[in-house]
Amino acid sequence: MCSSDLAIPFRNLSFDPARDDWGFDIMRKIQRKAELSRWGRFPLGTFMNDLTLEGSITGLHDLNQGSGLDVQVYGGIRYKHQSAGTDDNDYQARGSVNAYYKITPGLTGTLTANTDFSDAPLDRRQVNTTRFSLFEEETRAFFLQDSASFEFGGRNFGNGEQNGRAFFSRNIGLVQGRPVPIIGGGKLSGAYDDIGIGALTVLTDGTDTTDPQVLSVARATVPLFGDNKLGIMATNGDPTGASKNTLWGADLQVRRNNVLGNGNRFYADFFFERSLSSTLGNDNAWGGSVLFPNEPLAAEIHFKDIGPDFAPALGFVNRQDIRDTHGKLTYRERLDDSYFRWIEAEGGAAYVAGLGDHKMLSREESGSLAAYTSDGDEFTIKVLRTFEAPLKRFRLPGGIQVNPGSYIWSHVDTRLQTSYARSLAVTLDVDCCAYYDGRYFKSDLSLDRSEEHTSELQS
Repeated sequence: MCSSDLAIPFRNLSFDPARDDWGFDIMRKIQRKAELSRWGRFPLGTFMNDLTLEGSITGLHDLNQGSGLDVQVYGGIRYKHQSAGTDDNDYQARGSVNAYYKITPGLTGTLTANTDFSDAPLDRRQVNTTRFSLFEEETRAFFLQDSASFEFGGRNFGNGEQNGRAFFSRNIGLVQGRPVPIIGGGKLSGAYDDIGIGALTVLTDGTDTTDPQVLSVARATVPLFGDNKLGIMATNGDPTGASKNTLWGADLQVRRNNVLGNGNRFYADFFFERSLSSTLGNDNAWGGSVLFPNEPLAAEIHFKDIGPDFAPALGFVNRQDIRDTHGKLTYRERLDDSYFRWIEAEGGAAYVAGLGDHKMLSREESGSLAAYTSDGDEFTIKVLRTFEAPLKRFRLPGGIQVNPGSYIWSHVDTRLQTSYARSLAVTLDVDCCAYYDGRYFKSDLSLDRSEEHTSELQS
C-alpha cells in the first residue's frame, strides 16, 4: 500500500480568510487502470477544466496568507563576441524586478520593471499549411499569472478557434516579429467580492522606426443568476505605433446543470466586439456557441461574424470579412464486459462564407469512428472532404504555389495512441493523401518511455 502527500502553501492562494468553507476539486489519473477520478461530482462528458461541480471543504479556520508581498529579482550579464578580425565585442548587464502584492485576499497587484522573459519555454514548432497566420500560446510567466482574469467570450475562442480574439497578450513585446523590451508596467487581477477584475498597462520600448508605446487592457465580469457571467472588455494601443487603436466588447456566459434531468449540462456563450482604428475605421465582430456536452449524445454549434475592417491591434484576427459556422454531433456507447471501454461516432461540418456576397470560401464535412480499450489504448479514423476557394495566390511550405480558384479533395486522418501504462507509449498520427490539387502525406510519431518521459521523436 502506498500513499502520497500534496502540499500547497496558503501564501500562494487567493482566498477569504473569514470563510470556513471552500470549493475544491482534485483529479487523479491512474495509468495502469486507464482510470480518471475526480473528488467532486463528475458526470460523464464533463470537461476536465469545468469547476462548476466541485466539492466542498469545510471547517477551515485560522489560516494565514502571510504579508501578501512577493518580490522577484532577476539579473544577467551577456557577452557578445564578434567574428575574427574585429574588436567590436559587447558586454551587457540587465536587471529586472517583479513585485506581487495581495491588495485583498482575492485581488493581486503586480508591478514589473525591465521585465525578463529569458526563462519562458520555447514555442512548439509548427508547420503552416494554410494561408492564415497561426496562433501561438502565451508562455511568459508575467502574462500567464492570473490570465483567466482576461479571458473573453468563453468557448468561442477555444480548441483552435481563435479568430476574432479580443486580447492576445503575445502582441505585447513584439513589433513585426521583432522582440521589444517592456520597460515597465502594472497589473491588477483576481476578484473583489464576486466581481472578476483584470487590468493591465505596460510601456514598451521603441525601435528604429517606432516610438515607445503604452498598451492597456481592462476586463470585468459579474455573476448573473448562479454560474452565469456577464462581462465587458476594453483594449487600447497599437504595438507598432502605426495607428490609434481601441477595442471594446461585451460577453455573456451561460451555464446550466441538470438540464432535461440526469445531470445533463448546457453551455452557451455570446460575444460582441467593436474595433476603432485611425487607419482602417470601425468595424464589428460577434458570435456565439451552444454546447450540450453529455453522454451518450453530445452536440455543439458555433457561429461567428468577422467584419472586413475588424482589426484590434491587441487582439488576434487571421481571417476577416467572413461568416463562420461549424458544429458536430457525437454519440458514445460505453460497453460492459468488453475489450473496448467505449466506442464513439462523430459527424461534423464547417462552412465559411463571405459577409457581403455570401460566397462559399471554405467547407468541410467529416465523419469519424473512435474506440478506447480497457487498457487505455485509443484508435481514431477520420474521413474529411474539404472545399477551399482562395481569392489570392499564396505559397505553402517549400515554395509550393496555390493559385486562386476552387479546390475539392478528400483525405483520411488516422491516429493510434497506446496506453501510458505501458513501458513504451506510442502515438502515431497519419494524414493522407490529398491537399488542394496535389498529393499530401503527414506523419507524426511520438515515443514516450513511461518511467522517464524523456524520448520523443517526430517525423
